[in-house]
Amino acid sequence: MLRLIRTYFTGGMRRRAPHNRYVHQNWAILSICILLITALSISYASLHSTLTTSGSVVIDVYHPTYIADLQPTSTPSCATPTHAPTWDVNLFQTDGILPTLDCAMVWDIVVRNATDDLVYIKDIITDHFNNSHMEHAFSITPQTPQSVIHAHDSLVFSMTIKYQSNLSTLPAQTDFSGQFHLVFENVRPPVLVANNNSRNFELFKGNSKFTPSRLAARFSALDDFDGNITSKITATCRQLGQQTPCVNDWVAATAPEFSITYQVTNSLGLSAPPITVNVHLWEFKKLASGTSHTMLLGSNGSLYTWGHNGDYRLGLGDTAHRTSPVKMNIHDAKIVDAAACDDSGHAVTAAGLLYSWGNGNNYSLGNYSTDIQRKPYLIRPLTGEKYVQVACFQNTSAALTDAGNVYTWGREGYGAHGHGQSGDKRAPTRVTGLTGITKISMGQYNGGAIDKNGNLFIWGTNGEGQLGVGNSGANPSKGVTAFFNRPRNYPKLTGVHDICFGAHHAIAVMNSGRVYVWGNNAYGRLGNGGSGNTHAYTPYLITPITGGAACSASTYGSSVLTFSGDVYVFGNNNYGELGTGNASDRVNFPAKIKLQNLTAVALQLDAGHVIQKGVSILGFGFNQNGELGIGTTTNTATPTPVKISAHEVVEW
Repeated sequence: MLRLIRTYFTGGMRRRAPHNRYVHQNWAILSICILLITALSISYASLHSTLTTSGSVVIDVYHPTYIADLQPTSTPSCATPTHAPTWDVNLFQTDGILPTLDCAMVWDIVVRNATDDLVYIKDIITDHFNNSHMEHAFSITPQTPQSVIHAHDSLVFSMTIKYQSNLSTLPAQTDFSGQFHLVFENVRPPVLVANNNSRNFELFKGNSKFTPSRLAARFSALDDFDGNITSKITATCRQLGQQTPCVNDWVAATAPEFSITYQVTNSLGLSAPPITVNVHLWEFKKLASGTSHTMLLGSNGSLYTWGHNGDYRLGLGDTAHRTSPVKMNIHDAKIVDAAACDDSGHAVTAAGLLYSWGNGNNYSLGNYSTDIQRKPYLIRPLTGEKYVQVACFQNTSAALTDAGNVYTWGREGYGAHGHGQSGDKRAPTRVTGLTGITKISMGQYNGGAIDKNGNLFIWGTNGEGQLGVGNSGANPSKGVTAFFNRPRNYPKLTGVHDICFGAHHAIAVMNSGRVYVWGNNAYGRLGNGGSGNTHAYTPYLITPITGGAACSASTYGSSVLTFSGDVYVFGNNNYGELGTGNASDRVNFPAKIKLQNLTAVALQLDAGHVIQKGVSILGFGFNQNGELGIGTTTNTATPTPVKISAHEVVEW
């Protein structure tokens, strides 16, 4: 008896070779292997047997999909082919007898994928089965949708057709026919999609809720299936070029640069091309204090301000005091340095531009005007130079450029702006005689600059010994006038690392870590242990402090930050503004704040702040106008956390 099994095609497949006429533009369901079963004679010779057939399905980019080289084998108890089966793309035929009541035909088929795409065996579909006396079933191993065939790879699976006779109704011989097709479908790996325009992020180092898994929420994994295949996003982290655990606490990171590679894999084991996210962990790096307001600068260019807001000194466009930090937006620019003056402020952007706001007394804003500026105002840019640092005290300001030049403006009193001329300066004007400068500082009527070789230059008044030349005021016999109206090299100290001027005193931190002070010692601001009249007209070495890294000076107080993260303070402490934990008349000797891992300190008239670990800000002292930023107007001598909500993610 002749049995005919015929295959036909129910669909196409996306081709990658555009020159072939079978190439389709869209992904499509590929239907192949249509089995036409006809004219089978059944006898009652045995109760159960199996006919097994082997073959292969080739999915080829140049030809339609077809079964090739189908070689049937059988057990004698089930069927005996009378002719060897033949196969020619569309047609399979063989002769044989199935002498069974029940029988199953099993096709072991090798599917070979000759394309550059992935496919999987999606389903077996019954198109037709004509005999109601018989039952049939299909199975495929492996089960879909795990049966993925990778590009240029093969997969062996089994397709089984089972049929059973109904003894009460089935005659001795019967015919049946059926047609079936095996459905293949193109498989694309999941797609990892970034829900943003950038793969670079800045994360606040102190916000531990930003874990790699939380950041991954900004990415989506898309599958080409109807929700049956799930995807899982995993992360691999690298720091300093080495793989590292993806920590849940960003404070644990030891370097600002971090990268996370996200990989998505679905339940088929297919992966999308990974996405690497460059993460820059930012932290707070600088405090700038005026008389009664403070600014806080982040390493990512963010700037916050709070405190007394008279004369619009906070630059927010109104005069309401702020008891908590408010993030400033200066024309969407990144800020690299900032300075808080008496009742005004300055900021330098990453582009080298200088902005000013607040009270313009004595032309302190540098914009040729004494008017009040409610919001940051762009000062006329320089030609061929960019601003990199700014400093001020009351109404006199200075700025440093990338060329190592110093520009000053504002109040002139006692040679404060170092131009050798009387009269206020309306706009930034270059100070002659200063080159190769790397750091600047301004006091009430003084200025100082350090060059690249560690040489110190000072100018301004000497009324309280601020110049450190051996006396106060004028001393004609020693060639000392009441002030230096131009910068002079200060040979008494070499290898200077940092310089800070207060109202009537100065602090110098050396490259060696030693700390020197000079000037007026009222309120103990020199920390030399003497009474308020024990002034120092030449540099005095503060012996208890070693490893000095930076300094801060206010009207009546002083502080020194060490490389080990300690802060020493001395001076006026009526409101607990030195952060020692209690209020007292003064602190004559350097006292260490009982906090560790401090990274910055700044003192103002009656208050102070420190940065701990780069992420926590603590304030102490007078707080009537919100100077501390702790959310209240209550004074406190105990360092108290500043109420700040750092912005979380910024794309860059």
